[in-house]
Amino acid sequence: MPPSPWKWCRQASPEREHLVLLSLLPLKRFSRIPWVLLHTLRIARQLAAARGLVGYSLNGEPLAKRFWTLSVWEDDAALRAFVGMRPHAQAMRVMTALPPTWAEAVRRAGGGRPAAG
Repeated sequence: MPPSPWKWCRQASPEREHLVLLSLLPLKRFSRIPWVLLHTLRIARQLAAARGLVGYSLNGEPLAKRFWTLSVWEDDAALRAFVGMRPHAQAMRVMTALPPTWAEAVRRAGGGRPAAG
């Protein structure tokens, strides 16, 4: 499936730095895809009201059981406020096994090996 068009929520200020977040949601089972799609709709409504969100796009490879978000925020505080509120916070608790193993964290970050120590 192609990425969603970029959804602008507010004008980006050229005078400031912004926080860009790329997140990956790998699924273990195909049966989780409908759940992800349902929560995506709920979280999209939350995004529409999020303070400090400049914009976002969604992408997915359902046959590979992978979904991504790309978002731009005015600052870290705005992102943290969004992440800590429902429905996003609820979805993260359900989908995230904590703590991740080092191997899983490195795999999600794109490969490589963690430094010794």
